[in-house]
This record gives sequence, C-alpha cells and structure tokens, in this order.
Amino acid sequence: MTKNLLYILSIGLFALISCEKDDASLGDYELFKRLQSGSGSWKVEQVEVWENTEENPNILTSHPTNDFFHFFIHTQLIADIEVDLEFGSFYTNGMFSWKSKVESETERVSFVTGLVGEGDVWTVELNKKNKQIWSHVNGSVSTRITLKKCNCEFPKPYGEMTG
Repeated sequence: MTKNLLYILSIGLFALISCEKDDASLGDYELFKRLQSGSGSWKVEQVEVWENTEENPNILTSHPTNDFFHFFIHTQLIADIEVDLEFGSFYTNGMFSWKSKVESETERVSFVTGLVGEGDVWTVELNKKNKQIWSHVNGSVSTRITLKKCNCEFPKPYGEMTG
C-alpha cells in the first residue's frame, strides 16, 4: 500500500513539474528563431503549383528571380506595455509586397491577417538551417515553395538618392 502511494505521488510530482515548463523549452516554437536568425531573409528558390483534384496533376514550376521573405521581431505598445511580436514581410521582384504577424511551430507557419483563423497557413515539409520547403492549399490549388537562406537586398526607401 505504501509502495503504491509513493509510486502515485512520484508520477504526480513529475506531471506537476512538466506543467510548469515554458512552452519554448519544449522546442515547439524554435522555427521562428531559425527563420529570423542571421539576416532573417529567405529567398524563394522555386514555386510549384498544381490542381490537387487531379490524380496525376501537371505541376507548374517557376523560379522567381528576386522574391524573398524577411522575418523579424517588431515591438509594439499594447496597453502601455511594450510587447515583442514575430513578423514577416514578403518582397516580390525586390519590392515590398506585404507584412504580417507570424505564428510558427515546428510543422506550420501562419501569416495572420486579422481575426482568429484568418490568414495563410503553410505546412513545413523541410525545416533545415539554410533550406525550408513549405506547402499551402487554397481550395483545389496546392502550392509548394522552396526557400533558401540569403542576404537579400532590401529596396531603398522612396526619395533616397545615391551617388
């Protein structure tokens, strides 16, 4: 009886200790750290698009010349408190296209555009230090992108003169 009680108490103690762990220490949210590391920029090397309702779809493949993502921490004032939020920007042909709050886990990246459940969710197929492969489904169209770590050049602000 005493042995069973000690066994149950030791299991309960381990359960309580696990409940107090910080989620980040469990490794679930390390993807954003990887995306933001270094320059925080990832070049879109390849885009594959296909109709997912077809058994043997024709996959259209393109190789954009200057499309990239940039991941960064953005500090905002919320209720008189400074809060660090994870953000990402997308550049098309080297020009700014859009910016969004980012929520990431090891197997997904979400670009949040408004209310809960709004935005684009990408499934992470490959999560390497210098290479990422993500896929996204929008109705009957599937898209897969291959990203490679880069030091992509950001566009100059309007009005900046060179020379």
